[in-house]
Amino acid sequence: MTKLDSYEQIEIPSPLEESVEKLSSEMDLNENDKNDSLLLNEVCSGRVDIFITNPSLINYKVLNVKQVKFGTLSLDDPFFDSLKNDYDGFDCT
Repeated sequence: MTKLDSYEQIEIPSPLEESVEKLSSEMDLNENDKNDSLLLNEVCSGRVDIFITNPSLINYKVLNVKQVKFGTLSLDDPFFDSLKNDYDGFDCT
Protein backbone atom coordinates (compact mmCIF):
# COMPACT_ATOMS: atom_id res chain seq x y z
CA MET A 1 0.00 0.00 0.00
CA THR A 2 1.40 3.37 -0.96
CA LYS A 3 0.79 6.70 0.74
CA LEU A 4 -1.46 7.72 -2.17
CA ASP A 5 -3.74 4.78 -1.41
CA SER A 6 -4.62 6.38 1.94
CA TYR A 7 -6.16 9.45 0.27
CA GLU A 8 -9.74 9.72 -0.85
CA GLN A 9 -9.89 10.41 -4.57
CA ILE A 10 -12.28 12.78 -6.30
CA GLU A 11 -13.68 10.63 -9.08
CA ILE A 12 -16.17 13.19 -10.43
CA PRO A 13 -14.83 16.75 -10.09
CA SER A 14 -17.18 19.67 -9.49
CA PRO A 15 -17.97 21.94 -12.43
CA LEU A 16 -15.35 24.67 -12.55
CA GLU A 17 -16.48 27.79 -10.68
CA GLU A 18 -16.30 30.93 -12.83
CA SER A 19 -13.86 32.62 -10.44
CA VAL A 20 -11.56 29.58 -10.42
CA GLU A 21 -11.71 29.24 -14.20
CA LYS A 22 -10.72 32.90 -14.64
CA LEU A 23 -7.88 32.61 -12.17
CA SER A 24 -6.69 29.35 -13.69
CA SER A 25 -6.58 30.82 -17.18
CA GLU A 26 -4.51 33.76 -15.91
CA MET A 27 -2.10 31.96 -13.56
CA ASP A 28 -1.71 28.29 -14.46
CA LEU A 29 1.52 27.64 -16.31
CA ASN A 30 1.66 23.85 -16.30
CA GLU A 31 -0.30 20.68 -15.53
CA ASN A 32 0.53 20.85 -11.81
CA ASP A 33 -0.89 24.37 -11.61
CA LYS A 34 -4.07 23.17 -13.31
CA ASN A 35 -4.37 20.31 -10.83
CA ASP A 36 -3.98 22.79 -7.96
CA SER A 37 -6.82 24.85 -9.43
CA LEU A 38 -9.04 21.77 -9.65
CA LEU A 39 -8.39 21.02 -5.99
CA LEU A 40 -9.10 24.60 -4.95
CA ASN A 41 -12.29 24.45 -7.00
CA GLU A 42 -13.52 21.63 -4.75
CA VAL A 43 -13.11 23.97 -1.76
CA CYS A 44 -14.88 26.85 -3.52
CA SER A 45 -17.76 24.64 -4.60
CA GLY A 46 -18.27 23.43 -1.03
CA ARG A 47 -17.46 19.75 -1.65
CA VAL A 48 -14.69 19.65 0.91
CA ASP A 49 -14.76 21.08 4.41
CA ILE A 50 -11.05 21.54 4.89
CA PHE A 51 -8.09 21.58 2.54
CA ILE A 52 -4.69 20.92 4.08
CA THR A 53 -1.59 21.28 1.96
CA ASN A 54 1.98 22.39 2.07
CA PRO A 55 1.80 26.06 0.96
CA SER A 56 5.10 25.73 -0.88
CA LEU A 57 3.54 23.06 -3.12
CA ILE A 58 0.62 25.14 -4.37
CA ASN A 59 0.46 28.52 -6.05
CA TYR A 60 -1.22 31.19 -4.00
CA LYS A 61 -4.51 31.87 -5.70
CA VAL A 62 -6.82 34.39 -4.13
CA LEU A 63 -10.26 32.87 -3.86
CA ASN A 64 -12.60 32.64 -0.95
CA VAL A 65 -9.88 30.84 1.00
CA LYS A 66 -7.91 32.37 3.82
CA GLN A 67 -4.63 30.96 5.10
CA VAL A 68 -4.30 31.24 8.86
CA LYS A 69 -2.16 29.57 11.48
CA PHE A 70 -4.08 26.67 13.00
CA GLY A 71 -3.33 27.90 16.53
CA THR A 72 -5.32 31.08 15.90
CA LEU A 73 -8.52 29.10 15.32
CA SER A 74 -11.01 28.44 18.10
CA LEU A 75 -11.72 24.74 18.53
CA ASP A 76 -15.09 25.81 19.99
CA ASP A 77 -16.14 27.01 16.51
CA PRO A 78 -19.02 24.89 15.14
CA PHE A 79 -16.82 24.17 12.12
CA PHE A 80 -14.93 21.63 14.26
CA ASP A 81 -18.01 19.89 15.75
CA SER A 82 -18.14 17.05 13.23
CA LEU A 83 -14.39 16.48 13.56
CA LYS A 84 -14.69 16.30 17.35
CA ASN A 85 -17.67 13.94 17.04
CA ASP A 86 -15.56 11.55 14.94
CA TYR A 87 -13.04 11.08 17.75
CA ASP A 88 -14.46 9.51 20.91
CA GLY A 89 -13.05 11.13 24.03
CA PHE A 90 -11.78 14.21 22.19
CA ASP A 91 -11.61 17.10 24.63
CA CYS A 92 -10.19 20.41 23.49
CA THR A 93 -10.49 22.19 26.85
